[in-house]
Amino acid sequence: MKAVLWDGTKQLNGELEIGDHQLQFIFYDFGKTNISLEIPFDMIDDIQCTKVYGIRPNAMSIHSKLGKTNVFVMDDAKEFKEKIEYTLKKESYKDPL
Repeated sequence: MKAVLWDGTKQLNGELEIGDHQLQFIFYDFGKTNISLEIPFDMIDDIQCTKVYGIRPNAMSIHSKLGKTNVFVMDDAKEFKEKIEYTLKKESYKDPL
């Protein structure tokens, strides 16, 4: 899904994708490089819908177990959050064998 990685002052455009074991943000500006942001599912502590610029919840913040937070601005933040949560729940029920 198209998204903007937002740190409060800078914006980086790209695609946020749900992979088999991680979330991956692929930067448009670095599409011909190996630069991407990967957040393993087992490192996700919390996901929240949030506001940017005081506008309706139009962003999703992902908090890691390492104390890091990544905010992604997107059209359907709530729907994408639900997809991630569904994937995380499904992932937690997988048999390790």
